[in-house]
Order: sequence, then structure tokens, then C-alpha cells
Amino acid sequence: MILGVMMKEKLEKKAFNYACYLLGIKDYYYSEIKTKLEGKEYPADVVEGVLGRLSEYGYLDDGRLCMRHVLKYLKSGFGVQAVRSKLFSKVSRATLDEAMAQVLDEEGGALIQEGIVELYRKKRLATRKRDGAIRYLMGRGYSYSQIQEAIGSIESEGF
Repeated sequence: MILGVMMKEKLEKKAFNYACYLLGIKDYYYSEIKTKLEGKEYPADVVEGVLGRLSEYGYLDDGRLCMRHVLKYLKSGFGVQAVRSKLFSKVSRATLDEAMAQVLDEEGGALIQEGIVELYRKKRLATRKRDGAIRYLMGRGYSYSQIQEAIGSIESEGF
């Protein structure tokens, strides 16, 4: 009995150290760390205990990480739909919706407009075709109404 408890504690410590090592390299989502720990074949109760401790200490915070990724993808020229698609499998829908709302409230409209304008100008200069540039932007996850609004402001400037 005592030997079993000691083995479990040792396993938990080893799993916790492994998770901390991984998180020291880069941030992971809860589901990603869980998958990695399960891949090392730790028992389910050990994995849940470690994940609980990591969350309690603030090492695992899906909301914070999701907000960083949303902001990164929007600044990289991806639209809202593309960002949702990229993060959908990594985090819960509620967390993703909350992060998207928070980022879009703070910086959203200007950031999206900026991304569309920059990508449109690049693509338009490369292809010389308006329709091709619009298709490209839609493929990046921007809605048609967002694209039309941004193009209107560009064309009013005389591009």
C-alpha cells in the first residue's frame, strides 16, 4: 500500500517535471500537454493531477495563450475565419470566442482593415487583377464585406 502511494507520487513528480520542461521550451494548450503526457503513458489520474497543478500555478492558461495566438495571426494578415479555423482544434469554443471578442474589442477593426489593405496592395501589385486579390483575401479568412470596405478606402485614395 505504502509502496503504491510512493510510486504514484514519484510518477506525478516525474510527469510534472516533464510538463514543466515542455512549458519551459514553449507555451502549450491544456489539450496539447495532456496529449504529450498521455503519450508517455502516464496513468490518467496522474495526468489530471499534473494538469490541475499546472493550471493552479498559472503555467497553463488557455485563455491567455489563445489571445496571444489570435493577435499574432491577425497581425500576420489572417482574417477572423482563418484564425478561428487555426485555433479551433486546440482550445474550447468558449475560450476561443472570448479571446476573439477581447482582441477584436481592443484592436480589431483597425487591425483587420490594416491587414486587408496591406495584403490587397501586395497582391494587386503582383497580379494587377482586382478579382484575384479579392479571392486571395477571402482565402485568408476575411469576409467579403470587410474586403469591400477596405478596398473602398484604398480606391478613394487613388490606388
